[in-house]
Amino acid sequence: MSLEAVLGVIDQDCSARVAEIETGIGAEIAAVERAARQEAERVRLEALAAAVRPSQRLRLEAQHRARLEALEVVDAAQVELLETARVRIREILAETRRAPGYPALFAHLARQALAELAGSLEPDEVPFLSADPCDRAVLEALRETLDPAPETEYDRSGWGGVVARSRDGRVLVDNFLETRFERAWPVLRAELARSLVNG
Repeated sequence: MSLEAVLGVIDQDCSARVAEIETGIGAEIAAVERAARQEAERVRLEALAAAVRPSQRLRLEAQHRARLEALEVVDAAQVELLETARVRIREILAETRRAPGYPALFAHLARQALAELAGSLEPDEVPFLSADPCDRAVLEALRETLDPAPETEYDRSGWGGVVARSRDGRVLVDNFLETRFERAWPVLRAELARSLVNG
């Protein structure tokens, strides 16, 4: 499965979940607003009956409190939705290795890591590529196409991807899927949150 396809599946799952939660949020907000209006009406009638000024203040406070409660419900729903999206994305990425397009994705991640590392290597220095033992066959096949062929290590564990490093280990480019997701999550989270607010 290509990265674009993975992102498409993620987008579809997230869109469906967003629609589901938005429907639930709308009902919760309507219920809170209905309760707030009822409370406000009750306070208003009490104020008229008692004919005292503090009663109006109580009504306004009740309305304000109801608005705050509605905002809290919306905020809680957004937090839940974002966490659900994060968990779902992690589940999808954890299955990436099983996708037919994984070797091409792995090759892209490895070549990208090597390109980033290249400027930090000494002339004629051979880079190291570290991967999960599950990716041995994919990395060895790729290694044959690279010039110079990097040294390989299988000392990592994860969803897939590769780490490129210099011989001394001082320069390291981590292109594991987990790492890339964690780096991208703040931006993805902000975009999801913005789409929730803007509808």
